[in-house]
Amino acid sequence: MHRIMQSLRHKRDDYFWFTFFHEAGHILHHGKKEVFIDEGDIKLSSRKEEKEVNRFAANFLIPEDKYKRLLDNTDRFSKKTVSDFAVEMGIAPGIVVGRLQFDKIIPYSRFNGLTRKFVICESKA
Repeated sequence: MHRIMQSLRHKRDDYFWFTFFHEAGHILHHGKKEVFIDEGDIKLSSRKEEKEVNRFAANFLIPEDKYKRLLDNTDRFSKKTVSDFAVEMGIAPGIVVGRLQFDKIIPYSRFNGLTRKFVICESKA
């Protein structure tokens, strides 16, 4: 049995989904008996396996050819451009924003209103 455990670190949809597919990439691409524990910042890791699953997660969420097309066809990004692309890809706009920010295409201060914040709720069942 394989398990993915993750926190709500940063509490944003782009971080959540990237982290989920990053961890799924470990299960799909690396030894099924290996254990991967990411204690630091996933994007800063220099290990070969981490770079590989970072690429897997990024390209799973936004296929490389589609992402290149977005970058090639846009001189200046707008909320509409990002939102339209997200609709076309069938993903949340925050995921597009997170990728653009991570790749330093736009600053981390731009379009944060398009990301969704998570709130941890306690259920009394």
